[in-house]
Order: sequence, then C-alpha cells, then structure tokens
Amino acid sequence: MKLIACFDECVNEWLDLYSQEAMSGNSDSMIIYAKLLMRGSKSFECDIKQALYWLKEACKHNPEAALILGKIYCKGKYVHKDIEKAFFYLKLATLFKCKCGKLREQYHNNLITNVHPCFPDEAGKEIVKLSISEDTMRKFEEDFKIWRSSL
Repeated sequence: MKLIACFDECVNEWLDLYSQEAMSGNSDSMIIYAKLLMRGSKSFECDIKQALYWLKEACKHNPEAALILGKIYCKGKYVHKDIEKAFFYLKLATLFKCKCGKLREQYHNNLITNVHPCFPDEAGKEIVKLSISEDTMRKFEEDFKIWRSSL
C-alpha cells in the first residue's frame, strides 16, 4: 500500500471516530473533527459549513474552539472577513477560566513557553490586534446575552 493511500485510510478512520465522539458531545472531538473537515482529503472534500457548525458547538464548552473561530473570522480564511464575529468569538474565549494552574504566572509573563497554549490568554492577545469600536463592544454584549440564553 502506498503511503498516501495509507494516510487517506487513517484520515477516513479518524473522521468516523471523531464524528461519533463529536455527536456524543465531546468538545475536544468536535474541534478535531472540524479541523479534519476543514482540511479534507482525497476521499472527501472539505466541508467548511459543517466545520463551522462543530466549532460553534464546541465553543459552548471550550475556549480553543472560540479562539479558532475568532481567528478564522479575523483572517477571512474559509469565510468572509468579519471583525465583529472575530471579536465575538475571541472575547468569548477570554471568558473561559484559565487552566494554567500553578504555571499561570510563569506562562502569562512569558517565562515559560513549552506548555499547552492558554486559549483565553491567546484570545486576549488577538483582541489587542483588532481595532474595536464602542458599537462593536455593545454588539458583543447583546450577542453574548442571546448566545448564553441559547445554551
């Protein structure tokens, strides 16, 4: 079996496994499944609409998904660039509790870098790069209330 065929077979298997886990409510699996859908392979086309759906589902419980969505809308990758949506998802990611634990101070002060990324902190750094108007801030507050009530 050629290496590329072997890889495609593995990707298809991962797609099935992560699809099942995503449907069972596992937010980490939703993120991985969305990444696979965005990537596509020789045996299946990328499906941005489904990938965005799973990222939006995952961001209800996972700051990484909100950070990914924020970056997607900020860069206009896969979707039209939308700074208001980018801000919404980046700000949403910052509202999650940091899980850096005992390493929090060292990580947030850039004293160590070889640990997991702190998604709320990374989202905050992305927000600083944006020029956000007062209207966008108010819109976030309104949209957040609607989003939270839908949970």
